[in-house]
Amino acid sequence: MKDIKQLGTFVYQNEKVNGTNVKSYLGIPYARAGRFSMPQMIDKYQTQVVNSGIGMCFPQNKVPPLINIFLKNPMMRKEILTENDKTDENAFVLNIWTSDTLHKKPVLVFIHGGGFTYGSGTTPLYNGRYLAAKGIVVVTINYRLSAPGFIPVMIEGKLSVNRGFFDQQCALKWVRQNISAFGGDSNNITLMGQSAGGLSVSMHMLNEESSKQFDKLIVCSAGANKCMDLEQAEKFANSFLKKNRLNNPKELLQIPWKKLVKFKMPLELLATPTIDGVFVKEDAKVLMERGGFSPKPVMLGTTGDELKMIDNKSWYKAMG
Repeated sequence: MKDIKQLGTFVYQNEKVNGTNVKSYLGIPYARAGRFSMPQMIDKYQTQVVNSGIGMCFPQNKVPPLINIFLKNPMMRKEILTENDKTDENAFVLNIWTSDTLHKKPVLVFIHGGGFTYGSGTTPLYNGRYLAAKGIVVVTINYRLSAPGFIPVMIEGKLSVNRGFFDQQCALKWVRQNISAFGGDSNNITLMGQSAGGLSVSMHMLNEESSKQFDKLIVCSAGANKCMDLEQAEKFANSFLKKNRLNNPKELLQIPWKKLVKFKMPLELLATPTIDGVFVKEDAKVLMERGGFSPKPVMLGTTGDELKMIDNKSWYKAMG
């Protein structure tokens, strides 16, 4: 364990990576929120030990590895499965890998992909120890997935949207505020995302509050999508209830999460931010065309077989 001034006591794992001592701090809470509620960033910790020290993930519809041998769903490859993570509806956590060097190190914050329905910050593919051994502080974050994170819902007469993006924003604020305590340079933060994470970081670039929390950007596949307005979002909210045979939005608050993650959710809806006047003030395409955002250094990347997984029928079946 390690005591960090003004934050608390943290559990960490120590390992040698290519001759460099690397510490991994897993399961650090960054926010709190009820189901379908907006997140509130944690400023002060009430518990003696801050983090769990283990990998955690938000509820998601997992497929047993043996079954996936036949499905061949690319989203279920072993290196991106969350089978070793603890599933929790309150998995608002981030993970940090850092080395023992005394100088302040550049920071890489990574937002995982997975179609906004799968993944976590501690799947094997995203282990930050190798980059940490090269002198980078690596941070991965969790955010709410599927319906709790991205489906528009009416709660107590109010339309709730973009929750997963607000989760990510909370994590970014936490990093900017606290990463120096873990050896990171809080003035040299690069935000990186892949696939759904690539779309996410593009949206954060366009959001004034989010863009204050990082200095550079790496987009790996995907990018900001066309957005829907509140009227469209409300129609989708009603349609979502009907498709899943629900009569009242309040039922969404009572349904066990194991059932909720199996609800039918069209991919195009999950990947479409809503113009809510807060996180998204204008359509992303319009903002980019007129340069209505703070410019930052950006690196873009694509793959040779971009979106080839869309040919896989099991992907659509998982979406309902």
